[in-house]
Amino acid sequence: MLKYRSQARRPARLTREAKKQETRRRLLAAAAGVFAARGYHRATVDEIAEAAGYTKGAVYSNFASKEEILLSLLEDLARSWCTAIADAYSVEGDVQTRLRKGGETLTRLTEHEADWFLLLAEVWSESARNAQLRRGLAAMYQDARTKAADVITRQLAELQLEPLLPPAEIATLFIALTDGFVLQKLVDPKRFGRGFLANGMGAFLAAMMRPARHKGKSE
Repeated sequence: MLKYRSQARRPARLTREAKKQETRRRLLAAAAGVFAARGYHRATVDEIAEAAGYTKGAVYSNFASKEEILLSLLEDLARSWCTAIADAYSVEGDVQTRLRKGGETLTRLTEHEADWFLLLAEVWSESARNAQLRRGLAAMYQDARTKAADVITRQLAELQLEPLLPPAEIATLFIALTDGFVLQKLVDPKRFGRGFLANGMGAFLAAMMRPARHKGKSE
Protein backbone atom coordinates (compact mmCIF):
# COMPACT_ATOMS: atom_id res chain seq x y z
CA MET A 1 0.00 0.00 0.00
CA LEU A 2 1.31 3.43 -0.91
CA LYS A 3 2.20 5.57 2.09
CA TYR A 4 2.52 9.31 1.80
CA ARG A 5 5.04 10.93 4.13
CA SER A 6 5.24 14.68 3.90
CA GLN A 7 8.55 16.25 4.89
CA ALA A 8 6.74 19.30 6.24
CA ARG A 9 6.45 19.62 10.02
CA ARG A 10 3.04 20.26 11.51
CA PRO A 11 3.05 23.12 14.05
CA ALA A 12 1.26 22.75 17.41
CA ARG A 13 -1.09 25.66 16.62
CA LEU A 14 -2.32 25.87 13.06
CA THR A 15 -2.36 29.23 11.34
CA ARG A 16 -4.52 29.77 8.28
CA GLU A 17 -1.62 28.83 6.02
CA ALA A 18 -0.76 25.85 8.21
CA LYS A 19 -4.37 24.64 8.03
CA LYS A 20 -4.20 24.85 4.26
CA GLN A 21 -0.98 22.82 4.26
CA GLU A 22 -2.55 20.26 6.59
CA THR A 23 -5.53 19.92 4.26
CA ARG A 24 -3.15 19.45 1.35
CA ARG A 25 -1.20 16.81 3.26
CA ARG A 26 -4.37 14.87 4.09
CA LEU A 27 -5.53 15.03 0.49
CA LEU A 28 -2.21 13.69 -0.76
CA ALA A 29 -2.24 10.90 1.83
CA ALA A 30 -5.76 9.94 0.73
CA ALA A 31 -4.76 10.14 -2.93
CA ALA A 32 -1.85 7.76 -2.32
CA GLY A 33 -4.27 5.17 -0.96
CA VAL A 34 -6.79 5.65 -3.76
CA PHE A 35 -4.14 5.46 -6.49
CA ALA A 36 -2.74 2.30 -4.91
CA ALA A 37 -6.15 0.62 -4.78
CA ARG A 38 -7.58 1.83 -8.08
CA GLY A 39 -4.62 2.83 -10.22
CA TYR A 40 -4.14 6.34 -11.55
CA HIS A 41 -6.40 5.99 -14.60
CA ARG A 42 -9.43 4.62 -12.73
CA ALA A 43 -9.09 6.76 -9.60
CA THR A 44 -11.39 9.78 -9.42
CA VAL A 45 -11.23 13.10 -7.62
CA ASP A 46 -14.51 12.22 -5.89
CA GLU A 47 -12.88 9.11 -4.41
CA ILE A 48 -9.89 11.10 -3.20
CA ALA A 49 -12.13 13.70 -1.57
CA GLU A 50 -14.22 11.02 0.15
CA ALA A 51 -11.15 9.17 1.42
CA ALA A 52 -9.74 12.40 2.88
CA GLY A 53 -13.05 13.42 4.45
CA TYR A 54 -13.38 16.58 2.36
CA THR A 55 -15.63 17.83 -0.40
CA LYS A 56 -14.65 17.76 -4.05
CA GLY A 57 -14.44 21.54 -3.86
CA ALA A 58 -11.74 21.26 -1.19
CA VAL A 59 -9.68 19.15 -3.57
CA TYR A 60 -9.93 21.71 -6.35
CA SER A 61 -9.10 24.56 -3.99
CA ASN A 62 -5.72 22.89 -3.46
CA PHE A 63 -5.07 21.15 -6.79
CA ALA A 64 -6.09 22.12 -10.30
CA SER A 65 -6.51 18.53 -11.51
CA LYS A 66 -5.96 14.85 -10.80
CA GLU A 67 -2.72 15.16 -12.75
CA GLU A 68 -1.49 17.84 -10.36
CA ILE A 69 -2.28 15.63 -7.35
CA LEU A 70 -0.30 12.77 -8.85
CA LEU A 71 2.66 14.94 -9.77
CA SER A 72 2.72 16.43 -6.27
CA LEU A 73 2.86 12.92 -4.82
CA LEU A 74 5.68 11.88 -7.13
CA GLU A 75 7.63 15.10 -6.52
CA ASP A 76 7.45 14.59 -2.76
CA LEU A 77 8.54 10.97 -3.22
CA ALA A 78 11.50 12.00 -5.37
CA ARG A 79 12.61 14.58 -2.80
CA SER A 80 12.30 12.04 0.01
CA TRP A 81 14.29 9.43 -1.91
CA CYS A 82 16.99 11.92 -2.93
CA THR A 83 17.44 13.03 0.68
CA ALA A 84 17.62 9.47 2.05
CA ILE A 85 20.05 8.26 -0.62
CA ALA A 86 22.22 11.38 -0.42
CA ASP A 87 22.50 11.01 3.37
CA ALA A 88 23.43 7.33 3.01
CA TYR A 89 26.19 7.98 0.48
CA SER A 90 27.47 10.91 2.57
CA VAL A 91 28.42 8.92 5.67
CA GLU A 92 31.96 9.22 6.98
CA GLY A 93 34.37 6.63 5.70
CA ASP A 94 36.23 5.47 2.63
CA VAL A 95 34.80 4.79 -0.80
CA GLN A 96 33.74 1.22 -0.03
CA THR A 97 31.98 2.24 3.19
CA ARG A 98 30.00 4.95 1.43
CA LEU A 99 29.08 2.70 -1.49
CA ARG A 100 27.94 -0.03 0.91
CA LYS A 101 25.78 2.32 3.00
CA GLY A 102 24.28 3.91 -0.09
CA GLY A 103 23.54 0.53 -1.63
CA GLU A 104 21.86 -0.70 1.54
CA THR A 105 19.56 2.33 1.63
CA LEU A 106 18.76 2.06 -2.07
CA THR A 107 17.87 -1.62 -1.61
CA ARG A 108 15.64 -0.87 1.36
CA LEU A 109 13.75 1.84 -0.50
CA THR A 110 13.16 -0.28 -3.59
CA GLU A 111 11.93 -3.19 -1.47
CA HIS A 112 9.71 -1.33 0.98
CA GLU A 113 8.26 1.21 -1.44
CA ALA A 114 7.90 -0.88 -4.59
CA ASP A 115 4.23 0.15 -4.89
CA TRP A 116 5.40 3.62 -5.84
CA PHE A 117 7.08 2.13 -8.89
CA LEU A 118 3.84 0.48 -9.95
CA LEU A 119 2.26 3.92 -9.94
CA LEU A 120 5.26 5.45 -11.68
CA ALA A 121 5.10 2.80 -14.42
CA GLU A 122 1.46 3.72 -15.01
CA VAL A 123 2.40 7.39 -15.19
CA TRP A 124 5.12 6.69 -17.77
CA SER A 125 2.53 5.01 -19.98
CA GLU A 126 -0.10 7.68 -19.41
CA SER A 127 2.38 10.53 -20.03
CA ALA A 128 2.79 9.39 -23.65
CA ARG A 129 -0.75 10.72 -24.20
CA ASN A 130 -0.85 13.45 -21.56
CA ALA A 131 1.38 16.50 -22.08
CA GLN A 132 0.89 17.82 -18.53
CA LEU A 133 2.04 14.55 -17.00
CA ARG A 134 4.92 14.31 -19.45
CA ARG A 135 6.20 17.79 -18.58
CA GLY A 136 5.76 17.19 -14.87
CA LEU A 137 7.52 13.84 -14.96
CA ALA A 138 10.39 15.31 -16.97
CA ALA A 139 10.77 18.14 -14.45
CA MET A 140 10.75 15.66 -11.56
CA TYR A 141 13.53 13.63 -13.13
CA GLN A 142 15.56 16.73 -13.92
CA ASP A 143 15.36 17.85 -10.31
CA ALA A 144 16.43 14.38 -9.12
CA ARG A 145 19.35 14.33 -11.58
CA THR A 146 20.52 17.75 -10.44
CA LYS A 147 20.45 16.75 -6.76
CA ALA A 148 22.23 13.46 -7.49
CA ALA A 149 24.91 15.21 -9.54
CA ASP A 150 25.54 17.65 -6.67
CA VAL A 151 26.00 14.75 -4.24
CA ILE A 152 28.38 12.97 -6.63
CA THR A 153 30.45 16.14 -7.08
CA ARG A 154 30.74 16.75 -3.33
CA GLN A 155 31.58 13.14 -2.52
CA LEU A 156 34.31 12.88 -5.13
CA ALA A 157 35.87 16.14 -3.94
CA GLU A 158 35.91 14.88 -0.33
CA LEU A 159 37.51 11.59 -1.38
CA GLN A 160 39.99 13.31 -3.73
CA LEU A 161 38.62 11.45 -6.71
CA GLU A 162 37.44 12.60 -10.11
CA PRO A 163 34.64 11.28 -12.34
CA LEU A 164 35.22 9.50 -15.62
CA LEU A 165 31.99 11.03 -16.94
CA PRO A 166 30.36 14.36 -16.04
CA PRO A 167 28.46 14.02 -12.73
CA ALA A 168 25.18 14.87 -14.49
CA GLU A 169 25.65 11.90 -16.81
CA ILE A 170 26.55 9.57 -13.93
CA ALA A 171 23.42 10.74 -12.10
CA THR A 172 21.28 10.09 -15.18
CA LEU A 173 22.63 6.56 -15.54
CA PHE A 174 22.25 5.88 -11.81
CA ILE A 175 18.56 6.81 -11.87
CA ALA A 176 17.90 4.94 -15.12
CA LEU A 177 19.60 1.78 -13.83
CA THR A 178 17.61 1.92 -10.60
CA ASP A 179 14.30 2.41 -12.40
CA GLY A 180 15.07 -0.40 -14.84
CA PHE A 181 16.04 -2.77 -12.05
CA VAL A 182 12.85 -2.14 -10.08
CA LEU A 183 10.63 -2.61 -13.13
CA GLN A 184 12.27 -5.97 -13.84
CA LYS A 185 11.99 -7.04 -10.21
CA LEU A 186 8.29 -6.18 -10.14
CA VAL A 187 7.59 -8.78 -12.83
CA ASP A 188 10.24 -11.34 -11.83
CA PRO A 189 11.00 -10.86 -8.11
CA LYS A 190 12.68 -14.24 -7.54
CA ARG A 191 15.40 -13.60 -10.10
CA PHE A 192 17.18 -10.91 -8.11
CA GLY A 193 18.77 -11.51 -4.71
CA ARG A 194 18.70 -8.84 -2.02
CA GLY A 195 22.26 -7.72 -2.66
CA PHE A 196 21.95 -7.56 -6.45
CA LEU A 197 21.11 -3.86 -6.73
CA ALA A 198 23.55 -2.71 -4.04
CA ASN A 199 26.42 -4.70 -5.54
CA GLY A 200 25.61 -3.65 -9.08
CA MET A 201 25.30 0.04 -8.30
CA GLY A 202 28.44 -0.10 -6.18
CA ALA A 203 30.37 -1.58 -9.08
CA PHE A 204 28.94 0.99 -11.48
CA LEU A 205 29.82 3.96 -9.27
CA ALA A 206 33.29 2.59 -8.49
CA ALA A 207 33.93 2.27 -12.23
CA MET A 208 32.97 5.92 -12.71
CA MET A 209 35.76 7.34 -10.52
CA ARG A 210 39.55 7.51 -10.43
CA PRO A 211 42.21 9.24 -8.29
CA ALA A 212 42.27 12.97 -8.90
CA ARG A 213 45.16 14.13 -11.06
CA HIS A 214 46.92 17.25 -9.83
CA LYS A 215 47.39 20.12 -12.26
CA GLY A 216 50.78 20.21 -13.84
CA LYS A 217 51.37 16.51 -13.26
CA SER A 218 52.26 14.57 -16.39
CA GLU A 219 49.70 12.14 -17.77
